[in-house]
Amino acid sequence: SGAVKLQILLPGETAVPGKTASPEGKTGTPSNQTAGITFTVTVNGVDPYCNVSTVAAQVVTVKTTDPYDVEPDGGLQNGTRKFDLKNYLASDVHKATATASGLADGYSAYWTVIASDAVKLQIVCPGETAKPGSPNGKDGAPSEQSSNVRFQVMVNSCDPYWNKSATGGLYDTKVRLTSNDEYVPAIDQNLETGTTYFWLTLKKSTPTANLTISDITAEPNMTSTFTASFVVKSSDAVKLL
Repeated sequence: SGAVKLQILLPGETAVPGKTASPEGKTGTPSNQTAGITFTVTVNGVDPYCNVSTVAAQVVTVKTTDPYDVEPDGGLQNGTRKFDLKNYLASDVHKATATASGLADGYSAYWTVIASDAVKLQIVCPGETAKPGSPNGKDGAPSEQSSNVRFQVMVNSCDPYWNKSATGGLYDTKVRLTSNDEYVPAIDQNLETGTTYFWLTLKKSTPTANLTISDITAEPNMTSTFTASFVVKSSDAVKLL
């Protein structure tokens, strides 16, 4: 019979036409994917029993739960079409939806995207929020600080897409935090599964404070990262000069 709905097959899954038990029309378990690596999904126009309708030719759009990927579209040919996907956000709850005019939407199983190997470091200051998978890796802006008041920053080792990663040949554990405040010494700490937290106290008031995080283990190293400039205001007066 003619197509009434769409079916999505992920890597690791195989179509089983006529199968009505869950998962309907297919078997297998979706394989894990890696951030930034292209993989292929198959979309079929199928009848109520998951048989491919070779006359289905609707234009299909595939959307995923990754807010940073490119969502492809294209027409079915003989009832089927392959689509290349590339996820950037590492997550274990990715899912795809296929839509086409006149057909019921197709929904994939969930699949996992793991981070790529670590290649760079990230600093997340107060006022900022980490956004793995996004072009900049975080949003917000560093908040104003006060001289001689301690505050905390988070440091992550990341893959090219700002997913936290503790794998690969560049991953090292020893990192150094420095500032452009000449009165504050560098601080060395070790990453634990790709993250560490630094407490620091800046001494000098300035509108252009910044921090830099560097990999100080033997080369080759992860790429250093610096913060946007932020304000350090004077603390309350406590003495006369």
